[in-house]
Amino acid sequence: MSKKKTYYIDLSRTVEPDRPPFHWLRFLLLLLLGLLLLLLAFYIVAVRRPEQKAAALLPAFRQAEADGDYSRMADLYDEAQLGSSQKTWPRDFRDRYQATVLSMESEVDERLQTILTTWTSGTADISQDDLNFLNGIGALSVNAVKNAGAEQLQALLNEEQSVAQTRQSLENLLQVEQTKPTLQSYLEAVDPIVQLQEAYAQIIQQSEDGQYTEAMDQLEELIAGEAAQSSEYVLELLRTEETSLKSDMHTYYVSYLNKLIKHKRYVSAESTLEQLNSYFDNDSDLESISETVKENLPTGLVTYAGNVENLTVKPLIVDTSRAFQNNDVASATESSMMTTTEFADLLQQLYENNYVLVDLQYLMDDSGEARQMELPEGKQPFVLTLENCNYTPTRRVYGNNSNLVLNDQGQVCGEYVGIDGKPVIARDNEAIGILEAFVEAHPDFSFDGAMGTISVSGAYGVFGYVLNQRQLDAYNSFATEYNIPGLSLSEADFTSNQEQCQAIIDTLKENGWTFASQSYSGESVTNLSLEELESDTESWQNEVGVMTGSVNTYSYPYGNNFSGDDERKLYLQNQGFKFFLGYGDEAYSAVSQNYYYMSRLVLSGAQMRAGSLDRLVDVSKIYDSNRPYPLTSGTAD
Repeated sequence: MSKKKTYYIDLSRTVEPDRPPFHWLRFLLLLLLGLLLLLLAFYIVAVRRPEQKAAALLPAFRQAEADGDYSRMADLYDEAQLGSSQKTWPRDFRDRYQATVLSMESEVDERLQTILTTWTSGTADISQDDLNFLNGIGALSVNAVKNAGAEQLQALLNEEQSVAQTRQSLENLLQVEQTKPTLQSYLEAVDPIVQLQEAYAQIIQQSEDGQYTEAMDQLEELIAGEAAQSSEYVLELLRTEETSLKSDMHTYYVSYLNKLIKHKRYVSAESTLEQLNSYFDNDSDLESISETVKENLPTGLVTYAGNVENLTVKPLIVDTSRAFQNNDVASATESSMMTTTEFADLLQQLYENNYVLVDLQYLMDDSGEARQMELPEGKQPFVLTLENCNYTPTRRVYGNNSNLVLNDQGQVCGEYVGIDGKPVIARDNEAIGILEAFVEAHPDFSFDGAMGTISVSGAYGVFGYVLNQRQLDAYNSFATEYNIPGLSLSEADFTSNQEQCQAIIDTLKENGWTFASQSYSGESVTNLSLEELESDTESWQNEVGVMTGSVNTYSYPYGNNFSGDDERKLYLQNQGFKFFLGYGDEAYSAVSQNYYYMSRLVLSGAQMRAGSLDRLVDVSKIYDSNRPYPLTSGTAD
């Protein structure tokens, strides 16, 4: 009998039903979905909504203007400004608000300017709606109204409008509430500004002429004066002008001093730096320039107290075969001029005889008195004047240059038409190039980089260039008188001539040459009445002076000069002329406050034969053998 198996059930254990495994991926997906929903909500609430609000600002701004709700316009503008300055917002979002600000300002500006133009035109007819607009838009109008008021005072200071119109304009602008304090101060500045008008005009003219130290001194006098001190606004205006003028002055003088150094004019640079000491303290640019100047200043200078020669040459004879033909023009040419070889030999003789070239401007100091000159020991100073550099029609056919030109190296050359009809351009065709080349080879011949003074008239053109119809008519009339072909020029030709002439003038100034007026007509001025002299001088300034810039030297045509208290002489002095050049065989000068008269010795065939140059050089070593008269003939035509 088999045994039965007994089975026991362990009731202490329980059986769990089957559960699915934990899925991490599903969890992550749900988490990401939640984050996306949060980001979407953030975008809608924090970005999209403000973005939509920004987009709605401009239409609302336009609607407010259409409704005449100008204070609402101001509120919307302030809201746009606030949005553009929210640094916690993304850059592109702030840019949207900034673009809205600019659009608002642009749309308001046209109407704003129209209103302000009407208000400042002197009329008192102001519409209520325009007044409501300016008062309502707040910050959008404040600066524009203040600027409009300031412009009225500037126009008054410049004498561009009347006192009555200025007052009316400012009183109109005073009706804008937020600008009343400022506009009231503007109105109170009217009388002081009127007192400053004349002096201010002089300051502006001086600065335009490059007379910065004079302009700055006068401006500082105005700032310290009663008119400026009586008005805070006027004082502020002049202070602003002072800052601007000082900046222009600094730019000008740094450039000017560097040019002086380039041409080895260290004495002039030192003198200029001394003038600037009171205007610029601890200026690094000027201090650097000063160091360069100190390192190169000439040494061993001594005081010179003798006479100063003024040697004058007319345009040189370059082609003796034509210049010395037997006719009236040739006779005058031979008598009054030197040849190119004579001038070159003259410079060599002067150099060997210890003459040194000085700048005419060096003869007068900054106070308007004769300068106590310091020169290298043993040297005798002279100044050089080139006159009649207008090149008349006869010059083109009788052996002189027809005009000046710049060669490929930018050097000033003389040009004439050769026998074969072809132009001949060379540096040694004219005194300018001959002297520049000589100084390059003998730097010690020129003290402080001096060149010469070029005196020009204007009736027939400048340097052989006919610049306008008036000069063309005079030139052709001259040509007809001597049976010489005239010129036919168009407006385009005038423009081209002006540009070429200006380039030559600029180059000459850069190289150290200065300019003088020889009157406009080039004829003797002692036969002119005061009114005729005034007209002649104005013509020179308008047609020649505009290219040369301001000049302070008057070279009397043919040496015929005014003297004493002649009202014509006083007129010329009032026009800014300080140096007056006449004729004389001996070195002579007369000096008083801001007045320096010199006689000038014309170097010519006649003067060489007359013995006028014997005190300077051995004429036999320079006299051109091609001349029709021998040096010993005694002929002094």
